[in-house]
Amino acid sequence: MDCLKEKQLPPREAFRDTLKDRNLSPEEYAHAQNVWTMTSCRTLGDYIKLYCELDVGLLADTYLKYRSLLHGFYGLDVVHYVSLSAYAFDAFLKSTDTQLDPPYNPDIYHLIKRNIRGGFVTCVRSHLKANHEVDGGPGTYIFYLDFNSLYASVMCSPLPMGSISKLSPSEVAEFLEVGIDSHATDRDLGYWIHLDTHDVSEDVARRTDEFPLCLTHSILLLQKTTFPLTVKDC
Repeated sequence: MDCLKEKQLPPREAFRDTLKDRNLSPEEYAHAQNVWTMTSCRTLGDYIKLYCELDVGLLADTYLKYRSLLHGFYGLDVVHYVSLSAYAFDAFLKSTDTQLDPPYNPDIYHLIKRNIRGGFVTCVRSHLKANHEVDGGPGTYIFYLDFNSLYASVMCSPLPMGSISKLSPSEVAEFLEVGIDSHATDRDLGYWIHLDTHDVSEDVARRTDEFPLCLTHSILLLQKTTFPLTVKDC
């Protein structure tokens, strides 16, 4: 820590912008020296302390403004929430005066909990080559899709409020007779469908390998699934 006792800034060559992968420009270094002089820094430790005070102060000012703004909108204090998602959910309940009726039947509760899926993680191909029919053969193209804000999108759709129950066998038969496609998604009554899947053909399994048709909870045994890679494999 003796370097904090140094009485001047390090030379310009000692500064490196790793984000932009470049050295400090003469103008930027002159600005740093000007800050040192105007704030009466006597050691490098004073300069670092000044930086920390400015950094924390700006963050605190921004957060307090953000806290005041949201409290004015919803009357809820963000410091009582771990995430913005939890805050948004409570703000929705308060602003709409919605009363939720959670499932009290343990079988239904555990059925729903067991079938909750989180983020989909997969190892896709690291190299793709497009053809674009330049060699007269069948054309192959690369199409990139990226879905963002899935949580916010769901919150903009109808959400279950309560009265959750299993359908009786006769109600299931009636539901299937009407047809899944015939049930509107914007009705006051919604459905969760719990079903068993059959094995798919090898061709379907191969074509959907990187984006499975159905996701499941799995525990990977890392000692059996990992293997050393060579530079060629990467």
